[in-house]
Amino acid sequence: MQKTAKFRPSQLSIDGRIFIRRRGETEDQHSQRIFAELRKFNLYNASNLIFSMASHKNFPAKFLPVYGASRGHYELSYNSSELSDNNFLAWMLGCFTAKSKLLSDFCKLRNLINSEILNGNSREALVQIQSLNKLCKSWWAIFLEVHIAKELELKDTRQLIQGLPTRFVRADISGQVLDLQLMSESSSVAVFVRDLLGRMNEYRSSGLQNAIDSGALESCRFLPLNLDPDRIVKPESLKALWFESIIDQYVIFKDVICECGTAGLLTDSMRKAVLDLSKKIEDEELQAILGVDQPIAPAVSAVLEDYTRGNYDNAIARIKNLQKLGSNEIFGLVEIYAKSKIYARSIADDNTFFDQIANELAAILQCDNKTAEKLSFLNQICVKFKHEPWAKSLNFHLLSALEEVEDDKEIESARLQASCLGRLNTPKAKIRNYRFPLEVDNAGSVPLHRQIKYSANDDLAAEIEKPLIPVLSDYLKLKSRTLILKEQYIDAINFAVDEYLENSVSCLHLPMRTLCQIAGDIPKTSNEIFISCLIAYDIYNREHSGIFEEDKAELFDDLMKFNGSHRPSHIFQKEKYSRAEIFFLKNLCIPSQLDNLINYTSNDDVVHERVAILDLLIQTRSEGYEQLRYEKDNVLETLFAEKLRAKIESAKLFVDIQALESQRKHVYRSLFEQAKSNKGGINLEPLPSNNDTAGSNDIFEIVQGSALASNRKTQLLYEIFDTAVRDFALNENYGLDKYLSAEIRHIVFTTQLRSCFEKTRLVTSLKDGAYLPNDYWLNKYNFVHISIVEKIDNLLKVFSQRVDLILGEVNECFRVELFDRESPNVFDFLAYHFRLVRVSEIVTRTNNAEDFFTQLLDYMWELASDSAKAAQELINDHLASEILNALTDLERGINYVKGDVAVADLMQEIKNARSIFTKEIEFVLNWFRFVGADDSKNLERLSVVVDATITSFESIYGHKYRKPFYASCRSNLTLNYREARALFICLFTALENACKYGGELGQVSMDFSVGNAETIIAINNLMQSYPGVTAEELILREKAKWSPEHSNLSREEGGSGLYKIYSTLSNSSSGFTFDIKADKTSFTALIGLRHENFDHRRQLTKARENS
Repeated sequence: MQKTAKFRPSQLSIDGRIFIRRRGETEDQHSQRIFAELRKFNLYNASNLIFSMASHKNFPAKFLPVYGASRGHYELSYNSSELSDNNFLAWMLGCFTAKSKLLSDFCKLRNLINSEILNGNSREALVQIQSLNKLCKSWWAIFLEVHIAKELELKDTRQLIQGLPTRFVRADISGQVLDLQLMSESSSVAVFVRDLLGRMNEYRSSGLQNAIDSGALESCRFLPLNLDPDRIVKPESLKALWFESIIDQYVIFKDVICECGTAGLLTDSMRKAVLDLSKKIEDEELQAILGVDQPIAPAVSAVLEDYTRGNYDNAIARIKNLQKLGSNEIFGLVEIYAKSKIYARSIADDNTFFDQIANELAAILQCDNKTAEKLSFLNQICVKFKHEPWAKSLNFHLLSALEEVEDDKEIESARLQASCLGRLNTPKAKIRNYRFPLEVDNAGSVPLHRQIKYSANDDLAAEIEKPLIPVLSDYLKLKSRTLILKEQYIDAINFAVDEYLENSVSCLHLPMRTLCQIAGDIPKTSNEIFISCLIAYDIYNREHSGIFEEDKAELFDDLMKFNGSHRPSHIFQKEKYSRAEIFFLKNLCIPSQLDNLINYTSNDDVVHERVAILDLLIQTRSEGYEQLRYEKDNVLETLFAEKLRAKIESAKLFVDIQALESQRKHVYRSLFEQAKSNKGGINLEPLPSNNDTAGSNDIFEIVQGSALASNRKTQLLYEIFDTAVRDFALNENYGLDKYLSAEIRHIVFTTQLRSCFEKTRLVTSLKDGAYLPNDYWLNKYNFVHISIVEKIDNLLKVFSQRVDLILGEVNECFRVELFDRESPNVFDFLAYHFRLVRVSEIVTRTNNAEDFFTQLLDYMWELASDSAKAAQELINDHLASEILNALTDLERGINYVKGDVAVADLMQEIKNARSIFTKEIEFVLNWFRFVGADDSKNLERLSVVVDATITSFESIYGHKYRKPFYASCRSNLTLNYREARALFICLFTALENACKYGGELGQVSMDFSVGNAETIIAINNLMQSYPGVTAEELILREKAKWSPEHSNLSREEGGSGLYKIYSTLSNSSSGFTFDIKADKTSFTALIGLRHENFDHRRQLTKARENS
């Protein structure tokens, strides 16, 4: 028998006749013959032949992903995904080579389209996109079309995006449509970025390399590298895009090559192949990516020369002329343009999109008070136009401008991404850590501010003053760096603190992290140095991250020790405070900071010290006097809530409102002002009751992690709601989820309930995927037949698994949910339409930012309380039932397998476990209660409210006034939280007034009179006289104010205390009464509680519970 000769891959070759149909051969048969040849080449890994075949001039066009005028999207005859990864790259390069003319035309049209975009000529840009679509349709063009409509034409793009599926009859593009909706129509592109990064985290946590690689490619398609620096994209991953148009493949191919090249992942052979391709296509960008040196374009050089010599008007004129000519030579000049505008004082000019971008960048460089909005806009542009060279340049220069707060690696990666501009780049973008070469012989022709910036001359460095440096960010950086280099560390910190107190936006351009690191080593020889260093820590923790929180706490403790007292109210008693001292007392001497000191004996002691500090600032009429008064009142309200909380079961749900107010209130003031100034108002109508939108009655239905805003009004409302939720529920330093994690999810919940069964030895631990044998019962019943004991042990293992599964499942539900309507997370803060309606109502009915902030927080508490009840229901109705059923099944199973054997101890422990578990469930349910929940079952006796008031008042004013006399309040009247809170405030205010006006004459008293229908609390003080009026006139004057016409008194201080008592009581319950009486020697405030409103609640509650 003749042997078959062994076949070698080197013997393979392409027969050109394969591209010609044989006589009688159908088109399908011809295609199959070509497919067979490709499969053979793939089998033998003949990448060179696959490349040659794809790039062959006679290769059938229908096999290439070129979707021109006569072909629809994805109308493709060959599935190239069957090729191996390496062979697909050869195939892709072959396709690019075959269509080099098309791709060359694309590169030219792309430059033209981008030039029109930057000129703000949306119509011309769209015309050019349509011309490109005739050559080859692409997602690149679709995305540009949408972004032009949104950013240049300021249109609502929802209809445009929703109509896209009609263009794709061969595929389901719902995923792409959603991504585009999130990017274009959400309230902020940050929503899209968060959603995408969430998917990336899922991919990376899967441990599956294919998923990780696919995720990296997806990230590369949509996000600049600095937004996802963890991704490592691989060229072979491009096979996932085999069906996309050749333009889309080429666009992402260039970005992948760029990222791989900068990461050192390109092989020499791949680099050579790509370089050959770039030359054939004449793609200068791709050549620049590969490191081909390109001299700076003459037009760019001319602009740089004018800029360097201080001829800013000339530089601006050159750039404007390049814009008019539609030149791509402006693509890398956005920073030069922005700074030239600052120097020439021509910021107002925003005729083109490029002007708008440059103006926004200039505003950031000048620390504009709307910097946050401008950063959001520019970041949005960098994401939406991610693939375009000018957007890459913008991204680099934006990050570079924020070099004090951005990571050096991310700035460098952005610079490397911008390398695609090649000859259009400025030296700063071409060269890492570029520094202008200031030579002695040419220094005289360079403006003084540039000489100061780049000179090493100490004499020049001494001239760094604000008037000499027009760009504020440059001044901040230069001044602080110079002081640091001269080791004038205290001066550097003081400079940074002063600039921050002058304008908080300046922190983006100050080396706060470096200064904080230095602060720890500076000798602290005065209170001023302590305070400056503490404020530096606070600025960084407030504006960036909390990495210096421990340093701040330790330094704060050192400051107290340095002064020999733990009370700032004693240390800083003076008639006038510096701006730094005011900031320190106002923003650092807060309860959460004071509580770190071991000297305070209780939380009350901490809060009382805070009130004393506020009194110091109020007495000196410090800046923000009215706000301080408000905070003092708020601190007292908080104190009361904590007092009541101590009277009931310890709750674990908490939000550090004091910290939230201290760090974020200014944000809500800005949001309030934006909402109030919105054209057309901010009122949002509820959806009609017959609305059946997606069955949710909610146009803000959450879809895969995002809410879509349809106009400016809903965008503002969503931003307000989302900001409040993220601060209240998700802030890592003081939000609800922090305490859910620390107090509940982190072992606490599962350990608390699992302990019921650990104590009774019914559960064992999981190890290596299996539950360990229950040695206790195995040893205890070693006398029982081994088969029975093993069966019992197996039942205990099953029980252990059921307990752990249900505990783990429920424990995972104690999370905050912002997006997924189907999520099991019980703390529901989704942005439903009806919730945004509530936000609009809050904005509409409030007249100032303080009231708006208060009511918005109240609404957050309302949502949180609803979720807490849902958590209790989950525990009580689901978890308890499931575990009790598991206990019953365990008992039944053991009864079955033990037969006649008595295992009494085990059976008793099952009964004990059921009893312990039932009690622990009640205990755990109380964790899910918020301080101040307005719940009819959560009632407090009148005596508790009075005791809390007296104790708090004595703690705060005991050093100043004699302790008020009062007899024990014996009453069965009960108040819910809202009523109790109101009564506390009013009793406190009445006591404060009484002591203020009569405390020096004699002891203030609080008396109780219990009648048949009403209990009266009388606060009495002595009086010598009533200035300017008689007692009777005083009563008439004060009572005349008790009407809605004088509601403004609730926001005013000085003579409004009695009105506030009246208003607070009347607004909280119809069961309260208020009256005053006076004679020549005394004044009495009378607060009444009608029994019919307060004396039967406990019976009603108990009756409901019994029923």
